[in-house]
Amino acid sequence: AVVSTQSTGSLSDRKIVKAVNGAHQGTIYSLAIKDNEIFTGGQDCKVKRFSDTDMAELDCWALDGDKHGRVKAITFVGDKLAVGTYNNGILYGLFGDEPEQILYGHGAGDLWGGADHPLENSFATVGQDKVVYIWDATSHTPKHVFSVEKPGQACAFSPCGSVLAVATTTGEW
Repeated sequence: AVVSTQSTGSLSDRKIVKAVNGAHQGTIYSLAIKDNEIFTGGQDCKVKRFSDTDMAELDCWALDGDKHGRVKAITFVGDKLAVGTYNNGILYGLFGDEPEQILYGHGAGDLWGGADHPLENSFATVGQDKVVYIWDATSHTPKHVFSVEKPGQACAFSPCGSVLAVATTTGEW
């Protein structure tokens, strides 16, 4: 069977024998098939598992939309599911378990500013996604993540490293 998705969040096979209207709230961006099951990822920040025989929903993996954003791509690597997110991150793990975020990134828009910490092995980045990351330079993972009200354009640590100044596109600090 050929399975298709619609921008309305519906899922159907091309024989039009079965359809799941409203499988997701909003667009279904990706699907994967494994072991006679259909997995879908959508705009509603969920990965869902369906039976390929009757298309009944079997399980749902709800992700933190504020932290990860929408599900943009899903694929299997062995038995584990890799989930690409709107915020340019990749989550990895067994379906149903808490996923591990193995790659972090800024979301929509450009990365504009970066600053190295004067005393620690870390650095900060800011971008149009209104997120400030302070990264561990060795592990390449975030130590801290902050949201700001306006898109970031530049950042700089104070000489002692205790303060991070963030300049926004509106001229605010």
